[in-house]
Amino acid sequence: TQSRSSAASDVYKRQRVTFSSHFLKGDTNFIQLGAIAEKAISMDFDVCKIWYNKFVSAIEFAVTAIEVPSLATLSEPQNKSKLYRYEINEPLPQVLTDLTEFYIAAALNYTYYQTAASEMASRQNSMDSATKNAKELIKKLRIRYNKIRQGVITTELTEITSGASVIKGKEA
Repeated sequence: TQSRSSAASDVYKRQRVTFSSHFLKGDTNFIQLGAIAEKAISMDFDVCKIWYNKFVSAIEFAVTAIEVPSLATLSEPQNKSKLYRYEINEPLPQVLTDLTEFYIAAALNYTYYQTAASEMASRQNSMDSATKNAKELIKKLRIRYNKIRQGVITTELTEITSGASVIKGKEA
């Protein structure tokens, strides 16, 4: 059991492909994603699984994965045979390499924009909540300010009327 588990662990390590998205800030273009895809093709994997936040609505997104098959998977005979109905001028291995690279780049492009839309919706929701909270705080502070102001005015009026009655009392 130990050797079987160890072998399964080795296969899993070989199949796992991970990319960091920290470099996808700002203006990401398809050329950059193509370079990433080119690097991915050079790795040994069976399926490249790309996790991303799929935009569902302005208040909801779903963590989803896209599975992109490897060049080896696309080169299998049952998959190669699907391309024979098309006239191809380039050698088939080169076409499959290019298709795999384009497939990964297109999947990255799709996931990038889905994630960006989800992030913008989350930011918008956060800003809406912050605006509502700020308006409520302003309302509470305005009420508190008005109460304090009314208290000061009332105190001043009381002092004025007390002073006036004292002056009337001295005159009489």
